[in-house]
Amino acid sequence: MWFPVDLPMPSEFFTARTQTQQSTTPRTQGMLLPLAWRTLESKSTLTTTQNGTSTLQTTYAKLISRNTGIAVSPASGLWFSALFNEDAVQVRSVPDSGRYSIMGASEEFLNRELLARVAFDINSSAAVGLALRGQRIKGDVVGSFSALTTDRTIYSGQRMGIAAATIVSLQSVKIALRYESPVTGKVSIGGESKVSASQGLLGAAVNFSQSDSLHLRGEYITYEFAKNELATSVRSNDKTQATTISPLGLAVDARLLPLSVMGIGLQNKFGGNLRFDADLVLGKVHFVSSPDLVPAKTIPDDQVLPMYAGRFGVSIDKSDWESQIFVDYSSFRSTRSEGQTKLLNASTQWGVGLRSGVEL
Repeated sequence: MWFPVDLPMPSEFFTARTQTQQSTTPRTQGMLLPLAWRTLESKSTLTTTQNGTSTLQTTYAKLISRNTGIAVSPASGLWFSALFNEDAVQVRSVPDSGRYSIMGASEEFLNRELLARVAFDINSSAAVGLALRGQRIKGDVVGSFSALTTDRTIYSGQRMGIAAATIVSLQSVKIALRYESPVTGKVSIGGESKVSASQGLLGAAVNFSQSDSLHLRGEYITYEFAKNELATSVRSNDKTQATTISPLGLAVDARLLPLSVMGIGLQNKFGGNLRFDADLVLGKVHFVSSPDLVPAKTIPDDQVLPMYAGRFGVSIDKSDWESQIFVDYSSFRSTRSEGQTKLLNASTQWGVGLRSGVEL
């Protein structure tokens, strides 16, 4: 199943699809060449109201994801793969108040990941897949609305994590379990070493084949977190302007963390090779104020925010290759209070993508 929700970690449907195919018995003993491209654009606003005075901040973000790799099956029921993912994010801020010194500041974030995977069949109805994830991250940020245009900070570092999945097939039903540990490491920012992490997940999915052409599915994912010091401010590299900046950058939803997502979907074939997919997803998110970006174990209900998302796509699926074009959309709007300050967050996101795989 797809999960189009980026909260803010890309859901990597391509990765999940490839892992699923590698974790089950392949159609042939051969080689798989997967390829995917995806672009997402979002607009996020934060309205702060205090003592009757409102201030509006707006950021625009663009995410381009590229995925390519190779998977080889040296024997029936055994797969090895190497998958390369690249996520490039550009953030542009447009403060709606003229009291800021930065207008239209631009930031860039880059995450490159290499996954090494092995998957094998336990028996005719069960399979297991294991993966090692290595990431290299880089950020070029302004840091705050009050910073100068020359007051930039660049940081880079590495992170590591593991993943595992299993699939059990029971006639017309397939059940999948998937775990990804938080990806953790360190980055260097202005001579300071800080812990960097992206959240992990634990999920389960069910696929029911009502017929050869119609499939129904459901999935639930809950997220887990590791300490992340990128929410802790640092001093700028600019010695003439000793500004305190945040490595999180200007995005108004930088502290938005996913708690869980659940969704339903269907897949229906038309004719011999044409296929239609659709998914609807409900996510729960939380604005965290902790400097290490780890949510509290117990979160009040009024601080758990809903997000809605959908995706549909059309595929051409043949025995030895597959190609699909799809469209994403997600949105959320929430109101919360911090003391005497009222905060209104709103975000919409849409995007398109293309993915394909050739089995040689």
